[in-house]
Amino acid sequence: MGYNIHTPMTFFLALKNTRLYFRKRLPLALFLAATLALLFLGNTVFSGTDAGMARTFQTSLTADLSVSSASDDPFTLFGSELPLLGEFFKMPVILEYDQVLASAQQALPDAQFQPLVVGAAKITRLGFSSPAPLFAADLQDYLRFFPSLKVIMGKAPEPGQPALFLNEKMYAQAAANLGRPPELGEPFLLASAQDNSFALREAPLAGVFSYPVYDPLLENVALVDVGTGRALAGYFITQATDTAEASVDAASIDDLFAEAADSKAPTNEGISFQKVTQDLALEGQAPVEDPKTWNFLLVRTPRQALSLATLTNALKNSPAPLQVRDWRDTAGGNAKIVWFIQLLFNLGLVFISLVAGLIVMNSMSLAVAERTREIGTMRSLGAAQGWIGRLISFETVILVTGAGVFGVLAGALLVALVGLFGGIPIDNPFLAGLLGTSRYVPTLSLSLMLQHVLLSLLLGAFATILPVSRAFKVTPLQAMARE
Repeated sequence: MGYNIHTPMTFFLALKNTRLYFRKRLPLALFLAATLALLFLGNTVFSGTDAGMARTFQTSLTADLSVSSASDDPFTLFGSELPLLGEFFKMPVILEYDQVLASAQQALPDAQFQPLVVGAAKITRLGFSSPAPLFAADLQDYLRFFPSLKVIMGKAPEPGQPALFLNEKMYAQAAANLGRPPELGEPFLLASAQDNSFALREAPLAGVFSYPVYDPLLENVALVDVGTGRALAGYFITQATDTAEASVDAASIDDLFAEAADSKAPTNEGISFQKVTQDLALEGQAPVEDPKTWNFLLVRTPRQALSLATLTNALKNSPAPLQVRDWRDTAGGNAKIVWFIQLLFNLGLVFISLVAGLIVMNSMSLAVAERTREIGTMRSLGAAQGWIGRLISFETVILVTGAGVFGVLAGALLVALVGLFGGIPIDNPFLAGLLGTSRYVPTLSLSLMLQHVLLSLLLGAFATILPVSRAFKVTPLQAMARE
């Protein structure tokens, strides 16, 4: 019969019909193009934001992955994520650190590792006082491990030497409170609470540093040598004394009194401050820091996604439960806020896509109703329902996908123009922190463009349901009954 046409011919006929009815469908096409352009621009901004934050945090704070002890209470580098716990949260330590490090190095031979002690202290100097999160490590290794950290003044000390690096914000605050800039080598007092006690340590100012981007969580961070950090966190090993080494054997407790005899204290010696000090000094040795105590093991690896699974599997048989996290879960704060905003945006994307699909579906269904005589005539000439369905489907998909491609190209052109003129300056420090830069320069992503074109194709396929169903119901008799 006359309409036994192959699919390619059907497609070309659908193109001809799309051109023929283009003026009627132009408002719908513009709506679809604007929708896809806005979606593409929004996802371009968010993908750039995520990439900028990832780059900033990975090169200055979190690295690519982190290893820490598992805990029932979620925590990050800045402590507990539960507001009610706050300062009462005790940061867990990695048990059997040497074994954990060896397992990690074996699993990721091409990775770099940086251990870290995390704490908090109140830093004071004369009229200056400020609470601060503390990151304690071998400062020379730490500054090499994080190349984006900018040392404004001073330099990292030799290992084992007490040292304090102030964030530039804290240094400016100290200068304002003291009425002068603090000098290198000037001692600062650090105090921290430990259960029912407290710890005090003095450390000289070794330098001033800054993070590559503003973030409220980073504004008061201070770096200290690992010895000072462990002392403030209470990580000590108590060395045994001669008295302590003479332990009591429960099996021979009677021997304690085998040669018991009365003794009389001498009466010719008085008590003095020097005598008490000497006796206390001889009573035992002062505790020393535990050199194997760390809270985090930071990992830099060229294959983050693959390494996360590899490292998790390698550490599953560790002496104590461990957790391996990516940079976002390690940092928390703004890193998760951006992820949450992007999640909400994508949920909105799904909603907008469904609305656009319903609008297209309804519009094309009305167009089919207007073409009842045309479709009925084709049916009377021998066109099968399947062929009619393919024709309407092609017309719908061509309209929606074509509008989507136009919208994506328009969005890509706008992104290219913004990048060509040097980007957009970001004056708001919070937005600069979210974007990972003070000047946002968007970059085109071919994969993102293809994703949105695919979205328009799926939207077109969804929009064919109602018009095709309506076209199937048109009969030759309806064509003859219409004027």
